[in-house]
Amino acid sequence: DDQEYECPLSLVPWYELHEPVVASDGILYEKMVIDDYINKYKDPKKKLLSPVTNLRMNKTPPTTCTSIATIAEVRRKREDFHKAQRSKLQKEKDTMQSALIGKLEEQAKKIEMLE
Repeated sequence: DDQEYECPLSLVPWYELHEPVVASDGILYEKMVIDDYINKYKDPKKKLLSPVTNLRMNKTPPTTCTSIATIAEVRRKREDFHKAQRSKLQKEKDTMQSALIGKLEEQAKKIEMLE
């Protein structure tokens, strides 16, 4: 289930993360969001706690997940391609329906003229 792998702070699914990172708590986050969270604890007197586990975290920068970023980018491109294909097919369908309706209307007029 994709919902299991979302940034717990932004609630963005993993496949929509633009800069997925893993923080010292082992959780996947959007980089900008976890960086903002960590920056709130710059004061050495403040303990940095994981927003998920509530356990202490290191203040080290999160690790970039290039493989997840690559997979997410491929997925976004695939979804964009399929969306474009559906749009193209819908336009073709609409054009064919309009042409068919036009021919049917012509046929109906011819039949009316014969009556």
